[in-house]
Amino acid sequence: ADALGRHFRSEAGRICIKPLLDEEMLERQRQWQEERLQQNIAQNMAPQMTLDPATGYPMDASGNYSLPAALLQQYPALAQMNWSAPDAGGAMEDDLSGRSSFDASDYDETEETG
Repeated sequence: ADALGRHFRSEAGRICIKPLLDEEMLERQRQWQEERLQQNIAQNMAPQMTLDPATGYPMDASGNYSLPAALLQQYPALAQMNWSAPDAGGAMEDDLSGRSSFDASDYDETEETG
């Protein structure tokens, strides 16, 4: 759960989770509209969800991060995470060595000319 939490805080995690967030947002909007039509009330009874400007994650009225229900159903331990705590990984998100495994050079060690 801790590794998944760090992943979802990273840029790759945000990209990974975006389709689930979008789908859940559309579903909530649809449900809210249906409830509003059925009850014919003027006030919004659904809990207000806002986006954290720093991370882009949805937040509930208490200021706690909320992950998509589909993700919480698959990984219930994520619901218990303290999202307001600073990331223990610091600036290095995925690799403990702090170096990327990606090598952009086109140098081939087996082919030496000269």
